[in-house]
Amino acid sequence: MSSIERMISFPLAGEVAWRLGAPPSWRRFKPPLSALAIEDDPVVWSADFSGGAYLRNGAGAALAGMLACVRSSEALMQGTDAGFHSFGPDAAPVLPGIGLDVWGQFPSLLRSGNNPAAADWSNTGLSIVDSETTVLGIFNETILVSGGTLAARRVQNLVLTSGVPVSVSFLYKAGTSGRGRILLFGSGSDSLILRGVAGNLLGSSVVGGTLSRLVNSDLGSGIYCCSFTWTPSNPGTGTGVGIGPDSAVAGSTLVALGVDVVPASIPVPWISNAASSVTRLASDVAIHDFAALSAAHGLAAGFAGRDVVDLRRLSDAVPRTVWSRGTDADNRIALEIGTGNKVRLTVRLGGADVLTLETADGFATTGLKTIDYVCADGLWSLAATGLAGAVSAASVAVPALGVAHIGRNFGATPAYLNGAIAFSRIERTV
Repeated sequence: MSSIERMISFPLAGEVAWRLGAPPSWRRFKPPLSALAIEDDPVVWSADFSGGAYLRNGAGAALAGMLACVRSSEALMQGTDAGFHSFGPDAAPVLPGIGLDVWGQFPSLLRSGNNPAAADWSNTGLSIVDSETTVLGIFNETILVSGGTLAARRVQNLVLTSGVPVSVSFLYKAGTSGRGRILLFGSGSDSLILRGVAGNLLGSSVVGGTLSRLVNSDLGSGIYCCSFTWTPSNPGTGTGVGIGPDSAVAGSTLVALGVDVVPASIPVPWISNAASSVTRLASDVAIHDFAALSAAHGLAAGFAGRDVVDLRRLSDAVPRTVWSRGTDADNRIALEIGTGNKVRLTVRLGGADVLTLETADGFATTGLKTIDYVCADGLWSLAATGLAGAVSAASVAVPALGVAHIGRNFGATPAYLNGAIAFSRIERTV
């Protein structure tokens, strides 16, 4: 049986019928070495980003030999340990137990968001005690002490735009009040107040704008995170961001760690900021020396593969690119999670989309999703976890394979995955 023959059949239930070697080792599973060393192994490139095992040209490899990352800024990512992991410029953001976390460019609108004791913040009805203690590696623990008014708060002003959503994250510990508050208020008619017991801040007042994606998380060690999206309607010329202990009892406290405000409709990983607003640049990740790898294994004749994506959100406003392979935006193959969370494979030649495969339905739940595909002239197929597959016998040539982007498409303003890939593998088909 040829490699192609075992890669094109899909049962009616939509589960993948063809085998791509041992199952991926994302999360807690690691394949035996025997699974990586079978005779005439078709695997060309395999990356278990979650588990830290890599294979290239039939041999184990280090991460640096698998891919290259270009990013001219630091990136902070939150791991399974609830801690924040810092990746320096050009360091690939690979998180143990999660995978390769690829995000586009996002700015933070606040100054000194990691340090509520900084002079960029001011007091209204409270005082502060700077504990000078660093938490989770980057946050300065600041005790907010109520002066005896319920609305006592630590404040910083910024400018929001009507109709442009912002993703807000508030990291804190319970103080003696056992409660917390975060509010956005401006010179316009919009206002938002979230308040409640520590670990469960809820919208007590929502005026003008739209509150969505409210999530309260317990990060352990007494640390809580309240994150949400706020879409202003009439923010006016300025908006204040306030945090406080939500207590009218003088001397009651809340321990603030940080606040982040990012213009985005989705939750965005924390952006480390100082005395000025900071932009975290995109992580542009590509397979190292893919042109040579493709030529050595004849991938121009066709290739297949598997990707395991940690799907964190449903129905993003723009497509999420899992990978894109080719030479430029006009000549490439792209695997995406598109409108309605449907999985889509498109082939573009000479600037025109000559083939599109798409699952009939989209993902209905978040979590780890396995996507399998075959890309070969006359043999194109696509399947994903819980979704009916798509197959085409179209005579479409594989474009020249010079570059293999991971988590982004080609182009000057590419669509990024904005999420994590736990596992990725490429096989030859002949």
